[in-house]
This record gives sequence, structure tokens and C-alpha cells, in this order.
Amino acid sequence: MRRTVLDYLDNTASRLPDKVSFRDEKTALTFAELRSQAMSGGTVLLNEGIVREPVAVYMSKTPQQI
Repeated sequence: MRRTVLDYLDNTASRLPDKVSFRDEKTALTFAELRSQAMSGGTVLLNEGIVREPVAVYMSKTPQQI
């Protein structure tokens, strides 16, 4: 069986939905919230017709001021 990072995220979010997956100085995100955001991003790509194609994701390592 081929496993992806989303498979692992889905499994972890199912077992530990309220556990914090990410935290910085101002924000904390649970595994359930992270899964929801990942699914939302996937839905946008799917609606744009991007299916089974590599997608680059850029994230700054510097905390953003809100």
C-alpha cells in the first residue's frame, strides 16, 4: 500500500484530533485543524483541475506579523 503524508496526517488527526500539531508565539493548530486546512487546500487544487501533479508549497520560516 502506498502511503502519503496526508495518509499519516489523517490517521493522526483521527486518533488525536485535539493534540497540538504546530505552535508558534501567537498560534496553535491542532491535528484536526491542520487536516481541515490541508483538505481545503486540496479542494482548491482539485477545483482548478490539478490532479496527481506535483505542487510546490512555499512557506516562510520567518514569523509573519499579523
